[in-house]
Amino acid sequence: MTLSSWQFGDLQMFGFDVIIVDAPWDFENYSAAGTLKGADAHYDVMTLDAIKNLRVGELARGNCLLLMWTTGWAMATCQARHQSRMENYSMFNRTRTRLRAAGQKLRPSSRVKIAPPPKVAAPFYLSPEWRGLMDEIIVERFGSRAMARCEDPQCTMPWRRGIRVIGDHIIEIKDGGALLDKSNVLCRCGSCHTRKTARARAARLGMGV
Repeated sequence: MTLSSWQFGDLQMFGFDVIIVDAPWDFENYSAAGTLKGADAHYDVMTLDAIKNLRVGELARGNCLLLMWTTGWAMATCQARHQSRMENYSMFNRTRTRLRAAGQKLRPSSRVKIAPPPKVAAPFYLSPEWRGLMDEIIVERFGSRAMARCEDPQCTMPWRRGIRVIGDHIIEIKDGGALLDKSNVLCRCGSCHTRKTARARAARLGMGV
């Protein structure tokens, strides 16, 4: 193995007795509303093949303990078990752990937290017209989905290609934005879409930016 193929930056090869893995599993959502609350709205997820290609075993020393956070579908389809076996680990399953609090219990907070109500995805975003428009935008701007990238000028990782992008109205519909005007649509990654949407809703509700 060459240094250029090492996947884990400054971490030491064969240098850890305990490894905690929280893989960014990807999964299909039942609806657009689920996408707004799902993992890919907060960080970039990885395909199953990409997760399997992570050579976590090269970090382990001796009888290393691997703690791997997984999802229901990965357990049900045995993909999590398969992933652990690829790294030569034996697997046992713990679905719920009881934690005992040490010391004095926390007192209830008297502070009142104010937050916008949960967003409900508009049926328009599931329509054939919107999906057709997004297909055209992706082809015109990137050539294909395999070359899609985040267009948000504040994106911290704009060089990424082939990521999942969300068509986002620059001027939102509730603020009078045009529905099917390509110039009013920006392709954003999940993190940037969540940030922009939350900021626009807060401003609309008079909660500041």
